[in-house]
Formats: sequence, structure tokens, C-alpha cells
Amino acid sequence: MPETAMPRSPQPRPAPCPECRLIKAAYVLTSRAGDRVAARGWIAAMGRHHRAVH
Repeated sequence: MPETAMPRSPQPRPAPCPECRLIKAAYVLTSRAGDRVAARGWIAAMGRHHRAVH
């Protein structure tokens, strides 16, 4: 009888690093305050952080 492959469950995502949490929290605060320029700056900061660290 052929071996049937069991579907793999997806790997759990690791918790965000402390710097990711800080950047995301700052983004949320500036976004909720309506400061779109600062929010865009935090988006760029997250991109730079991901490229450099992750």
C-alpha cells in the first residue's frame, strides 16, 4: 500500500522582536493621531529594520 503523505501543519510564527514591537507601537500611535508623515516614517523604519536584522 503506498505511503500517503500527511499534510504538514504550518509552522508557528515567532514572536516579534522587541524592536519590531517598538516600531509597530510607534506606528499605531502616530497613525491613530492622524500624523500620516510620521506614520510613513515608521513604515520606512520597519522596512530598514527587517532588511538589516531579519
